[in-house]
Amino acid sequence: MLEKVAHLLLGISNFLFSRIPRIPDTGGEGFVASISDLLSNDTSLEAAADLKSLPRVRRIGLDYLLQSLKRSVSFDYIAVCGLDFDGYELETGKSFDTDLPPLFVEKYLASGWHARDPLILEAKNGERLLVDGLEYYSLPHELADLLSFFNLKNRALIPIERQGKVYGAVIFVRSVAFKTEELAYLEFIAKPLYDAVVQPLMEKFAAVELQLTAGEINCLRHAELGLTSDEISAELGFATQTVNAYILSATRKLKANNRTHAIATALRRGLLE
Repeated sequence: MLEKVAHLLLGISNFLFSRIPRIPDTGGEGFVASISDLLSNDTSLEAAADLKSLPRVRRIGLDYLLQSLKRSVSFDYIAVCGLDFDGYELETGKSFDTDLPPLFVEKYLASGWHARDPLILEAKNGERLLVDGLEYYSLPHELADLLSFFNLKNRALIPIERQGKVYGAVIFVRSVAFKTEELAYLEFIAKPLYDAVVQPLMEKFAAVELQLTAGEINCLRHAELGLTSDEISAELGFATQTVNAYILSATRKLKANNRTHAIATALRRGLLE
């Protein structure tokens, strides 16, 4: 098992998902394009100027990493949902990377289930791992019927959080219930898998979405190398007060507690590459 885990984590570090955009977002809450648009839209990540111009649903290619994961724990579908940006969190339904049936995704989002699905609501309430069929919540009949029609009867949701705030999730789906040991494995692999999927988005859009300036990023990049404010000042030609102001501003925008926390957060978001 440890060998499988090591192999899978190694694969994640080199993981590239092919993204075939599926559902363009026109800005309307809960709006989903028709199936014909969904299948014909060819907008790419490279062409997107910002997150708003990127289709809200992108299709995950079933490459070697997912196949390797399925050999450890079989599943039929996967969805990576939500981003660590204001307005793009899990419950907004504005970011899905998935191989779920397109028609199901269209109907799910058009009906607004992303904001009222009990599985998602419980995740936002702090539950660590959720599966359909738990005693403390029940599915509305309409959602149960929709899931049943597409034979999506057993979902396992692992929340992704930062400082206690859930902003994303990885959802695994299959026709039969997951075993306890399988759920433990999926919970273990969910965060690195999530990071691998969203990394291209974070690298391209994080600075814009967080409104970080070039000066703020540059000062953080030098601070990450261990330089003091005086050393960064000499390196970049800024006054020391300016360096401190840039780093303080970046710390606030990153919602970090201090300079060290800001650097760690910026690294995690791919801002200092």
